[in-house]
Amino acid sequence: MTPLETVIDALRTASYDPRQRGDEWEAKWPAHKCRNPSRSVTAEPDGTVLVCCHGNCATEDVLAASGLTFTDLYPKRLDRPRSREIVAEYD
Repeated sequence: MTPLETVIDALRTASYDPRQRGDEWEAKWPAHKCRNPSRSVTAEPDGTVLVCCHGNCATEDVLAASGLTFTDLYPKRLDRPRSREIVAEYD
């Protein structure tokens, strides 16, 4: 699952009603009571998710209220074991 899918899924699970508008998503912000969507969620080309609360809530608070962490906003690193190759030998 991509970071954007993870965030949108968490918002749906928490009943925050995320809605897509072009490349951006809007949702009610779980960190404070609101009638209209006050949160925007977008994904960067590298997969990193950006969240913005238009009510100036701290990102940590918003993520915690959604059951998310900062780690959820970033693509998973694919740690591959490095193979070692001899490229030169010296006397």
